Parts: sequence; C-alpha cells; structure tokens
Amino acid sequence: DTLDFSRIESQKLKIEQIDFLPDEIINEVYTLHQNSAHKKGVKLIFTNNTAKEMVLQGDPIRLKQILINLITNAIKFTNQGQITLTVSGKETLEQNYLLHIEVHDTGVGISKENQDRIFEEFVQLDTDITQKQRGAGLGLAIVKKLVVLQDGKIEVDSTLGKGTRFTVQIPYLKGNSDNIKNQLTEQLFI
Repeated sequence: DTLDFSRIESQKLKIEQIDFLPDEIINEVYTLHQNSAHKKGVKLIFTNNTAKEMVLQGDPIRLKQILINLITNAIKFTNQGQITLTVSGKETLEQNYLLHIEVHDTGVGISKENQDRIFEEFVQLDTDITQKQRGAGLGLAIVKKLVVLQDGKIEVDSTLGKGTRFTVQIPYLKGNSDNIKNQLTEQLFI
C-alpha cells in the first residue's frame, strides 16, 4: 500500500488498458478472503450480476486491489453477521460499460462526522476495534485514488453500530473475448 501510495502521489502509477474478465477477478477475491471471513464466523456473500463471459478493457490489477482493500476492511471491522459484494453494470454507450460495485457489511459502522475523513491518508478512526486492528491508514485512501484515476467514483454510507456500504462505479471500455483467448494461449506456451 505504501509503495502504491507513493507511486500515485508522484503520478508514476500507470493504469493499464488490457482485456480481462471481471468474473475471474471477483472469484479470485472471494477465494482470497473466504478463510479469513470463516475464521471470524462472518458470512461472505458474493453476487455477480454481470455476464460471466463479459470482457472489459481496463486495469484488472487495480480493480482487484480496490476489491481486496474494501473486503479486507469489511472483514476487519465486522465481528458478526455478513459481508456482501454485489457487482452489476450497464452499457452506457456503444463501446462503454459502467461497472457498479457494492460492498456492504454489518460491522461497527462509521459515524457521520468521520465518513468524510476515511479517505484521507494515514487516518485511523478511534473505535474500540481499531485498538486491536492497527494498520498504515492507507487502504481507503488508495482505493479512492485508484477509483478516481480510472474516472470512477466512490461513496460511503454508514450507521454507527449497524454497518457500512461502499459504492464504487468505474467506467470501462467493452473488451474483446478473442484477446482473452490469445492471452491464455500465450500463457500455455511460456
């Protein structure tokens, strides 16, 4: 996170434009987090309402990073209940697609006065749980910067003691499935 934050601040972070399958990214993020959610006794529910074979053009690594940071935070601050990731989208123009992501948890929540501050660098809010969960305070700042770098937007809605919902929208170009097949073929022969 610190390295990426430095790259973003110095404007050296490059957003790739390659074809990818959002469904693959979502499955990888679920696989990565299912054990940590299970250990806490928290239910992890992922719903992908986009077409399984849909190909988009953009930066899959940055999309994965956004999802990982949001889900990791949700697990960190949720002691019971569930975390849901819902992915949907819509065509906006002939070759454009707006990906819509919601991460909703039943965790500790964030007070109204602190909701504006959570995207600032090195901010850690004082709640009982943060005493046990220390970090660099960069995760959400990086998420916001990565979303903005891709011409997207992020919003938070939270109620203290009841949970938090992050909503992310990122525009992508529609990709070409032939490029995905070519990538797989190249990987097989490397």
